[in-house]
Amino acid sequence: MPEGFRFGASMKYEILSYRKLKWRSRSSARPMQYYFIDFDISKQYLVDEKIETSTGLSGQDRTVPEMLDNKPYDPFKVDVYQLGNAFLAKEYNGLKALLPILKAMTNPRPEDRPSPSEALRMLGPYDDRTLQRRVWLKKYSMYGQATDT
Repeated sequence: MPEGFRFGASMKYEILSYRKLKWRSRSSARPMQYYFIDFDISKQYLVDEKIETSTGLSGQDRTVPEMLDNKPYDPFKVDVYQLGNAFLAKEYNGLKALLPILKAMTNPRPEDRPSPSEALRMLGPYDDRTLQRRVWLKKYSMYGQATDT
């Protein structure tokens, strides 16, 4: 698709004519893989480059605690927060096992939040079955308030 697909959105970009497309749900293309690549505040750093702090309000998630004022912040800790909050901002079934990691990633104190590498290591104890399980919005559950395991 031109311009890609937005996670959490049910429709594609308006530039497409839906009359020319046969609509299919996202779940019809299996297995699905999502890649989180940009939070609208991206900056590239070289391996040996000193990590700078950033300032200002930018990005999709307006709830990042350190971005609420104009003080310098660690952009990597902001990325961790935004990724965790992408899953916590809406109610999903199937994420119960990952809640401790997601809560750590969205800790309001950036110094207590894991780095991207630490967050990835936190997934280490989980088996493939847990990490590959289906996740869906609770409001779309076939059984109303489905149990979450």
